[in-house]
Amino acid sequence: MKKRHLTLAATLCAASMVFPGGPANASSPADDGHSDGSGTWGSLLDTLPARENFDGARTFEWAGQKWYARDTGWKPGGPIKSGEWNKDQAHVEGGSLYLSARYNNKSKKMAGSEVVSSQTVGYGDYHFAFETGTTQFDEHAIFGAFTYDWDEQAKEGFTEIDLIEASRWSEKGAKIHNKFTYYQDNGGRKHNIDDHVVAQEGIYKFQVDVKWEKGKITWKLWDGNHSRLLHSGSLTEGVPVPTKTTRMHMNAWCHGLKAENEKSKDFSVKVSDYKYTPAK
Repeated sequence: MKKRHLTLAATLCAASMVFPGGPANASSPADDGHSDGSGTWGSLLDTLPARENFDGARTFEWAGQKWYARDTGWKPGGPIKSGEWNKDQAHVEGGSLYLSARYNNKSKKMAGSEVVSSQTVGYGDYHFAFETGTTQFDEHAIFGAFTYDWDEQAKEGFTEIDLIEASRWSEKGAKIHNKFTYYQDNGGRKHNIDDHVVAQEGIYKFQVDVKWEKGKITWKLWDGNHSRLLHSGSLTEGVPVPTKTTRMHMNAWCHGLKAENEKSKDFSVKVSDYKYTPAK
């Protein structure tokens, strides 16, 4: 769902891991984590925030700009099945952003966390670094970093470009798949390069570079030191056009829950670096 600005130093130690995968092109009808298992965006339209209105949102400074922290009292709704979001589950510590999904003992529901950039984004270069422990990720855990338009006049594809979505995609015992996707403005059709599969369990850390330009999107996934290219690809069909209300989003939530009160495993993700450089 959106984009960002400026830097933060990154990195932490990582366990040695193998990251197989290669570039490829594919397109298919909308069917990913944002549909929460239903297969289309349409089923979520009634639960997504109705318009871009940041009144009452908690704000904080990170990566050289102000961010908004999503909360149920401000922006309830999907994609998490419970519709519950907790602003306090997004915080900055030691220069890094932490996002988590946790079980709320009071409401008896899983609550996700999401942050939205105050800076609007569009064509340009995106860079960020993140890490987590794969043992935290059960089959429902998902971390996403994406451009998105919450405005009530948003196009059918919501100007969504998933810089990355990491999850086991509701398959117990499956490997974590990193997905790279976008949705057309007209009809919301989904396009994606091949998934990158995390072959080993443990601590895993990535750096991501994405270039969004007119008629083309290019993804590059690196190891935590930005020294080894692990996965890459580019697509040119139906590339979204930026809007004046497209922003950068990052979130942690639970995919594929069947009931609002279904419990899943708590998890967290550390985002240690973020920079958005607008195209000239």
